[in-house]
Amino acid sequence: MLTSVQLLLLGSRNAASQNRQLLKRTNCTHILYAAEMSPMCEELQSVTSGLSCRMCPSFEELLAASIKVYSYTKKFDEAVNDPVLVLHSSGTSGEELLAVEVVF
Repeated sequence: MLTSVQLLLLGSRNAASQNRQLLKRTNCTHILYAAEMSPMCEELQSVTSGLSCRMCPSFEELLAASIKVYSYTKKFDEAVNDPVLVLHSSGTSGEELLAVEVVF
């Protein structure tokens, strides 16, 4: 993955306490969000120390933007087990379950 980070997709219908636990369990300290998710991110940021939140540009803005090239220096053998995506269950039957995906 070119950014050397993994992606955690938070549920928009989760309670703030659920999302806060997911952030904590995955050591997530940054949130990128769409304008529609501002209330959720503001609430999370108010109860989560050190959480950085940044609103993403709209889809139209992304399409119109110029592309910056990022260098990726890891060799395949170094990155083969790096997680690229973290999903979670809804938690309706208890604590949310994490599913970390390594894709190569």
